[in-house]
Amino acid sequence: MRKDRNFPPVRRVAVSFGAFKAKSKSFQVVRHHSDSVVKNKNTDTAMKIQFIQNAIDRLRGKRHIETPAPYYNDGIALSAEYPDIYNKSGRKMEMFFIRDRHFSHAPYGTFPTYFLWDRFNYGLNTHFYTGKSAKETVGAPASKYAWLLEPRTKQPQDYRAFERERSLAREFDAVLTYDERLLDLLDNAVFFPSCATSWVHEADADIWRKKTKNVSILSSNKKMCPLHYLRLAIAWECKKEGLADTFGTFDGGRAVTMAETLKPYRYSIAIENQISDYFYTERLISAFITMTVPIYVGARKIEKFFNADGIIRIDEKQAANIKDVLKQCSERDYMNRLPAMRENYEKAKAYLNQHDMLYETLFIKPERRTLHFDFSNIGGAK
Repeated sequence: MRKDRNFPPVRRVAVSFGAFKAKSKSFQVVRHHSDSVVKNKNTDTAMKIQFIQNAIDRLRGKRHIETPAPYYNDGIALSAEYPDIYNKSGRKMEMFFIRDRHFSHAPYGTFPTYFLWDRFNYGLNTHFYTGKSAKETVGAPASKYAWLLEPRTKQPQDYRAFERERSLAREFDAVLTYDERLLDLLDNAVFFPSCATSWVHEADADIWRKKTKNVSILSSNKKMCPLHYLRLAIAWECKKEGLADTFGTFDGGRAVTMAETLKPYRYSIAIENQISDYFYTERLISAFITMTVPIYVGARKIEKFFNADGIIRIDEKQAANIKDVLKQCSERDYMNRLPAMRENYEKAKAYLNQHDMLYETLFIKPERRTLHFDFSNIGGAK
């Protein structure tokens, strides 16, 4: 049986609440520091184990490849045949070879109705080449298409290649682009709004009834082009002066879905990364799908595609005075624009699957299309 030990008498110590908080805070710092040390030790241990494992694998002749290139048999032509694959409606789907860097992270694209991408079999009869891949053609396909996705502000060299080497365009059945200069320059240029899709995929014709908020703006912290700086400046002004609800990482905030910034709102500020005649993107289409009026800095000829009464169009100078622009944004103004918004909503539904629009643009006559779009009035469109 253990004997009781003699302890010194307990001293009563008066501790203020402030001192207690300070002690607690210092304890938390020590605890967090301790957690960080443990985490770093665990990371170091894991790295050492991985290093040893890699050394063992090398001795065994095994290697891990981050981005493996496909194997091809030299001197043997690839077959143009492909398996029978059917969509949900029972239609047999085609397969097209694509050489692409822009959406290679999503190898099948947006799961089209008409076809699937194949990134391996260049023996297929139909080929697509995006951006600078237009200079990397392979095989001997029956038809071949160049497809320019990014705007001039981001990939100017892709456009210069076709402007300086006119023979390059003649290698293709068509050059898909929204660039007005190439549409006028190239005989085989075909208008296609490559960046115009929706980042909100649920279409709801009655969503306008559920809107309870007024104006929003979404901005990242990117500073790669002049219009990034304009978007940032407006986002900060809206935040500081309470002109609109602000979203995005520009102020250190969390990344959000575009749906969060549009569905509850009557209006949203939308600024493209380039201003040209026909460059419009998901910023516009997503607004239309959610029946949100875009306060829009972008395509100069957007009225060729959508009802301008459903858009508040402003230029860069007007955008710099965004406070004055937003004075017109009211529930009454929104209701006055509703007929135009309904029209734009119906038109925007054709953009929900970009690859279906691509197929119908190239391979289906306008009178037989299931998607309702008409690009025949666009300069250079074939």
